[in-house]
Amino acid sequence: IIHSRDAIEDTYEIVSRHQARGVMHCYSDNAEMAKKFLKLGFYISIAGPVTWKKPGDTIEVIHEVPLDRLLIETDCPYLTPVPKRGMRNEPSFVVYTRRKIAEELQVDEEEFKKQIENNYRSNIAQYMAVYYVAKAEKLTVTAKEIDEKAAEMAKSYNVSVEQFLKSATREQIEQAMLYD
Repeated sequence: IIHSRDAIEDTYEIVSRHQARGVMHCYSDNAEMAKKFLKLGFYISIAGPVTWKKPGDTIEVIHEVPLDRLLIETDCPYLTPVPKRGMRNEPSFVVYTRRKIAEELQVDEEEFKKQIENNYRSNIAQYMAVYYVAKAEKLTVTAKEIDEKAAEMAKSYNVSVEQFLKSATREQIEQAMLYD
């Protein structure tokens, strides 16, 4: 999970060099850079500023990010969305961010909500589980190694990598990463 402020070019250079992937947290840079991170396999997460009077490039960004690669967040206690701006941000306020994005993209809010929930349950959750298990054991693991391990694990269950990542349990991932 990467929060890059005023260093987007450097951030991109580093993550591309290390074949990293994950989530661009509180993304606030331009759409062109968002596209580059998407090509690397990142998700783009948008917070409250999308609701502000001057949202910067965020409106353009949400129009460029495919719905299946978009996440929303609060960044509590900061970046409070309108109409709660000026108050301490909290998780319940993410609804305002979701509404604004659905409105801006002209998509049904309930369908958008389901898509966002699905995104959180998708492959990224499994990749992050593998990463954190590896980190807990003080292992260094790259995205390429995670891909290779996921392919190996999927083969052992006789399913596609995508099917495996969507259904694997934390225990299966831990067992494969730590005890093989």
